[in-house]
Amino acid sequence: MIEGLFVVALLGAVVPAHRLLPGREPRRAEWRAIVGGAVLLAAAMPLTPGSISGILAIPWLVVVLARAIGRVAGIWKRRASLAHLADGLVADAAMAYLAVGAVWAVISRVGLRPLDFDDRIVLLTAVHFHVAGFVLVVAGEVLRRRHPSPVTSLALAALVIGIPTTALGFLGVAAAGLIGGWLVSIGGLLIGLGHLRAAARGEFRARGLAATVAGLSLLLTMPLAAAWATASTFAFPFVPLPAMAAIHGGLNVLGFALPVVYAWRGACG
Repeated sequence: MIEGLFVVALLGAVVPAHRLLPGREPRRAEWRAIVGGAVLLAAAMPLTPGSISGILAIPWLVVVLARAIGRVAGIWKRRASLAHLADGLVADAAMAYLAVGAVWAVISRVGLRPLDFDDRIVLLTAVHFHVAGFVLVVAGEVLRRRHPSPVTSLALAALVIGIPTTALGFLGVAAAGLIGGWLVSIGGLLIGLGHLRAAARGEFRARGLAATVAGLSLLLTMPLAAAWATASTFAFPFVPLPAMAAIHGGLNVLGFALPVVYAWRGACG
């Protein structure tokens, strides 16, 4: 289930979201590398973890790392102006988080289990950084650039801090999971509301329904994530991890990631 959702998110949202990422548009050769790496990783997902699966996942890691490192030059160029430096940090963070997700994807496909983590946790960490760390952050950043707002900026700050903090929760740091879960939930809720307002203003033209679905999905998934983080921290009975991954992951991928990228590709294209 998780593997299938990851493939759908990767090919249907993460890859096309590269064209929404603020900064230089991928050149033709870069775009082919992005697509090719993603296809190879997708092909690795149904295979048994091991050497072949790991080899198939490596090109995606190489491509993503190259793009993340390539943004360092942009940070250096913006150093003279604090405003310009800060203006690009969210997009820089999104690309860095995608690189982290690619590392965990390779770890998952090779079959490594760092610190004896469950294989589902390893894969969920990869999914988290691809969908929340990249797609959600990129969508929020595009929204901020189209309609600057202190609320959207606050939401993005919560996401940028909360996404890696939440990942620490996946890896066993209970307090980090609680804090990160709430930060991501609050940031995601605000981004969801922002997309609903933008759709109501006609920002997405014929693709307004897709943006509305994406916004409403965040209004469902973000409180669920906060509740699960709280229940996990305090050992309250709640939805089991497999069910949570299916419900939360399914809504985030099918209800948010795919529609929001489709909507913004129409609005920005």
